[in-house]
Amino acid sequence: MIMAMASRLQLLVGGIPLVGGVLLRPVRPLGSGGGCLAFSRKISCWHGSHFHMDFFSLAHPIHSMSRSVHVCAACCDSSTPSSSTSISQLEAQESPHQEVSPITGEYSPITWELWRRRSYAQKPLSENAQKVPHGVELKPKTPAQSRTSITYALSTDSFLRAQYGSPFGHVRIARLLEDLDSLAGNIAFAHVDDDDPSTIEPTLVTASVDSIRVKRRLSLNDDIVLSGEVTHVGRSSLEISMRIEESDKKKPPAVQARFTFVARDRETGKAAPVPGLLPETEEEKRAFAAGDARAVARKQARSIKPMHQEMSDEEAQLVADLLKESKVLMEMPAHAPGDVMLARATRQENLFMTQPQQRNMNGRVFGGFLMRRAFELAYATAFSFCGMPPRFLEVGEVTFKQPVSVGELLSLRAEIRASVDRSELSESLATAYSRAAGCGPGLSAVMQVDVSALVTDPPMRTAALSNTFVFRFGVDAHDADAAADDSSSSSPVMRAGLKRVLPAKESEAVAQARALLSLTDER
Repeated sequence: MIMAMASRLQLLVGGIPLVGGVLLRPVRPLGSGGGCLAFSRKISCWHGSHFHMDFFSLAHPIHSMSRSVHVCAACCDSSTPSSSTSISQLEAQESPHQEVSPITGEYSPITWELWRRRSYAQKPLSENAQKVPHGVELKPKTPAQSRTSITYALSTDSFLRAQYGSPFGHVRIARLLEDLDSLAGNIAFAHVDDDDPSTIEPTLVTASVDSIRVKRRLSLNDDIVLSGEVTHVGRSSLEISMRIEESDKKKPPAVQARFTFVARDRETGKAAPVPGLLPETEEEKRAFAAGDARAVARKQARSIKPMHQEMSDEEAQLVADLLKESKVLMEMPAHAPGDVMLARATRQENLFMTQPQQRNMNGRVFGGFLMRRAFELAYATAFSFCGMPPRFLEVGEVTFKQPVSVGELLSLRAEIRASVDRSELSESLATAYSRAAGCGPGLSAVMQVDVSALVTDPPMRTAALSNTFVFRFGVDAHDADAAADDSSSSSPVMRAGLKRVLPAKESEAVAQARALLSLTDER
């Protein structure tokens, strides 16, 4: 079956053969002690390759698998374990579901593997399968039952370092965003899977990315672990908490993330119930209580339209001050300060058609791909604004308002929403930002970049908002000073800090006021 998949796909990614949804990179020719692809409950690797998995046999469903994946440079010994399954045996163990979503596309190695695992774990859709009857209480699960971890063996694997490296020698955050979304989907699936072949599983979709916070930069020379579990559930929603940390776990997590998924009925698209959650440890109980509080806050926020949310006195005064200052810039630009500009003047856009290689397991465009493209545009916008490579701090919030289909024209628009000088930050907050950005002397400024994704339909002359993204970046004070001192540099960055952006209308002023307060809010 694996060889059949390989013959159907025959894909080369940068010269790397793709087999069964896994990128393999042999470093010895076949016949030189390697070349046998073997799968066992413990290991899956190409002997003599740069790809090694520590997870499961494909013949076993997900509920009986180890939920850890280890990607490293190690390879099998030429003598495979007696429990391993050969290629010919795998061909005889054809998956019962012939029509799974294609695992072909522009994804990271980890996303490839997570989706392959999930496709083999999903139950086949048979004529006798039925939805869980209305009113039937689903058996609750513990967080441990959905807990999943992935290890990136970056310290020993040059292939993985090439896949996850940024131009500046650190782990590429945009790739991790894809993996976070993929892992969250697998965790959500593990929670809703009832291990009953007679029932139909709901469709799981990403509702929002509530936060992704960076505590420090990740080195390409250290092995890292991505892990997570379900920490809160509602009637049809699941809150998934994840973290990224060095494999030795001597430091607190470097990245912390929280996603919300919702379950939908496959036929009607309406909300579908999910199993309850039984937190066991004190930490799990605290996380569940915090999730309860967030759920109440979200419900209250949804009941009020964004433009009709009551502003605090501080927000109202800030909006008035911003509009007053921007009026001078727009109507009497000769009298405006030299360190201000309209926010809309910072806008950068990206227009492209979505492709089949960008779809997820439900056939829609993969949310992780959208996050990656939005992040990269936000980064470029921040880079263009500050004149030097910015330091990524956090994802504020990502909303998924409607799915994006293959073949649609998607417009990404990024704009600097607000910038704040270090002098406007408290010492503790400036220190926290500096640590997240990996700065020695600290940050000179921070900024927020908002990105909106719109599905455009030129024939119908319409554009519908599909996603919103909030990213925050900082400028390293050392980098800013170096740019200002370098006589050969054309960087417009001033020692006093970044230019301030101003709104052109009231709705922009409201958004900017809230961004400014969020940037300076103690966390």
